[in-house]
Amino acid sequence: MVLLAVAILLLYIRPTIAEVRAVQDQIAIYENELTRVTDVNTRLSEHSSAINKIPLSDVQALERYLPNSLDEINIMRDLQAIAAETGVTVSSIDFSGDQSVAPPESEDSINQTLTGVESFSFSISGVSDYETLKNFLRALEVNNYQFSVNSLEVTPSQGSLSFELNMLVYVLQTVAPTSNPDTSTPIL
Repeated sequence: MVLLAVAILLLYIRPTIAEVRAVQDQIAIYENELTRVTDVNTRLSEHSSAINKIPLSDVQALERYLPNSLDEINIMRDLQAIAAETGVTVSSIDFSGDQSVAPPESEDSINQTLTGVESFSFSISGVSDYETLKNFLRALEVNNYQFSVNSLEVTPSQGSLSFELNMLVYVLQTVAPTSNPDTSTPIL
């Protein structure tokens, strides 16, 4: 009788208990993942709600300040207008292209869209006096674009200053989602 009970224990109950433990482990993993997904959905909802509370005028101001696309023709036209308004004689305005800036690293391993900044280089050559050049640089600081002066070479020539100004214009870029979901865990 004891031998029969031990045989039943070894041959039937122990494997069944092992299967039950395996299913319980899978259920625990599933519940953990479900909790993580619920947390992410909650955070997403909070972020979405916060974004929806931003006034439209602020969103439009941000779009003007840091656009998500580049219109190099308009920028060159506006640079010419700023130069004319401040009295700078422009000899050339050139668009030099992409000077990419890497997107920020994400500490969150959840599948998301990362945003970064892309920069584009513009060069302006011209002639002016010292005060006019200062006024031109001040006007560049308060225009509709996010400019950053990369380099400025000034050379005196016949009572005026020749200059070569290289600047960067920044544009918001969107990077495609980059994640490797763990597919080794079965979902019940």
